[in-house]
Amino acid sequence: MEEKGWTCSDSVVEVVTDDMPFLVDSVTNELSRQGRGIHVVIHPQVVVRRDVTGRLIEVLSSDTHAKDLPHDALVESWIHVEIDRETDRADLKQITADLLRVL
Repeated sequence: MEEKGWTCSDSVVEVVTDDMPFLVDSVTNELSRQGRGIHVVIHPQVVVRRDVTGRLIEVLSSDTHAKDLPHDALVESWIHVEIDRETDRADLKQITADLLRVL
């Protein structure tokens, strides 16, 4: 709670990446392949601007028409998945490695 401003009784997997087809399917299929119980999936697509290092500069209104977006605007998928609680560091590293491989 002190670090992130919220708490959850499950483990949380969060992915932020350029939007493309099958992202949610890829993430949830891999977690299911591992036998992870999936409780919640939240997947907004967010229009953002980032600097050359990838630092978030601005979150833009989703109501903005494509022609009115700045030239450096990107559509990203922000995926939040709550899975069965996992505390084993090795398992957490394996989840990360497997998701990176799939994505």
